[in-house]
Amino acid sequence: MNKNKNKNKTAPSHDEIVHKVVRHLQSRFFRNIRANAEGIMPPPKAFSLNDGMPLVPDVTVGSDSSPKHIFEVETAETLCDDCAGNRWKTFSSIANKCGGNFSVVVPKGMAELAMTKMAEHSLDERIWEI
Repeated sequence: MNKNKNKNKTAPSHDEIVHKVVRHLQSRFFRNIRANAEGIMPPPKAFSLNDGMPLVPDVTVGSDSSPKHIFEVETAETLCDDCAGNRWKTFSSIANKCGGNFSVVVPKGMAELAMTKMAEHSLDERIWEI
């Protein structure tokens, strides 16, 4: 048995995580899933609360005008990005206005870092390790 089998695995890419989220939602019979990934209809644009720049969430479920679930996928690189917290605030605000929820999706082992970043931005949203 090769004990080093998992040591050579690289962290999943952003697109791999997005597709994994979509497959999970489909397996739970969610409908109207949109994703910011190749081969899937993209979610509608949102506009940043800070500077009005257009943002596109990674995955949404529900209607374009009133998504019930918004998911933003982060990797080790994007989680450390200074703009991540601002994206989260924007998507959280949209979800709250629509009576939905917002979740940040991170690779396994990154939830604690995501929680710290959420606290820095006064957010208390769901974190999903995948």
